[in-house]
Amino acid sequence: MNFDFLNKYETKGEFIFRLGDRLSVFCKSVPHAAGVYILKAVKDKDERLVYIGASGSIRQDGTFVRQMMKKRLQNMHGKIRRQTHFETEITLNKLDGIRVNWYVTFENQIQDLPMFVEGTLLQNYFDIYKKLPEWNKKY
Repeated sequence: MNFDFLNKYETKGEFIFRLGDRLSVFCKSVPHAAGVYILKAVKDKDERLVYIGASGSIRQDGTFVRQMMKKRLQNMHGKIRRQTHFETEITLNKLDGIRVNWYVTFENQIQDLPMFVEGTLLQNYFDIYKKLPEWNKKY
């Protein structure tokens, strides 16, 4: 899957969450900004993309509303705290961890709306697999 266009974003990062980790510790390095994130299930040496998400909705006046990336990564996955969701998925699927890649898409000279970037990523995934990633329930 080719997501090379994400390389244009200056502020980006990644981490691998494993059992026993505290998600809040990893999220300290994630900025309070608008962007997208990609979650991959890691097992042995294989990685499987399981979720594509965005944070930060824009109002008509150009200001952002809703949770920014730092909060979005820590808060809920449906009705379950993301920390608990990650731990459950790792345990049930015998995963080594969950890789989180994040990108700030709206800063400085590049001002790509997070929902547009999320939609582009999901479309690229759909074009290949004819379905959404496993944890994306709808779009």
